Amino acid sequence: MVGISYPTGLDRYPALAKLLVAHVQERRAALDAALEKTPRPAVPFELTLRFSTVADAPRMFVVTGDEEFYTGGATSRPIHTVFLWLPAENRLLSPEEMIPNPASWSQLHENIRTLERGESASLVAPPAGRAMQHVFVPRFNSAGRIAGLRFRDDNGDEVEVPGDVLKPLVAPAYAAWFEGAPVVPGAAPVVAAKL
Repeated sequence: MVGISYPTGLDRYPALAKLLVAHVQERRAALDAALEKTPRPAVPFELTLRFSTVADAPRMFVVTGDEEFYTGGATSRPIHTVFLWLPAENRLLSPEEMIPNPASWSQLHENIRTLERGESASLVAPPAGRAMQHVFVPRFNSAGRIAGLRFRDDNGDEVEVPGDVLKPLVAPAYAAWFEGAPVVPGAAPVVAAKL
């Protein structure tokens, strides 16, 4: 069984649409490979891939892909993918390009663990060694700047890191995109984001 759904607004970015189609083809090939190893599975194999538009701002158009991939066993394997598209440059932005320093990722993960401990002060604290993916979804403010980045850990929990915490960690080319960054004289105003 295969179920694929694409996001709205994708027609504005044909190059991104091609990348999403290529991603789907890659995942379908993985399903086909699993089927070849088990010609007659006892239960239906499944690939469900749902794309959603989660941010539509002048600087960045963001699509997430939530996948359930089942080829036997007790549970399916969920996969969360984020596509950060830069309309002005007609290309993807990788998380490592925005935050290039490995030490910054370590500091960021520590900040996230601190936020998690604060949110669960009355509950059991999250394990310190829990894995954190280098995947994030930006949240834009009404001025089109990034107010925060939402990160997801391997358990599927999400934590948002505020923009003022992130600014010192991102590459200089992207620092001005974050909330609270100074306005450069003569710079073109940022069009309000669609939230």
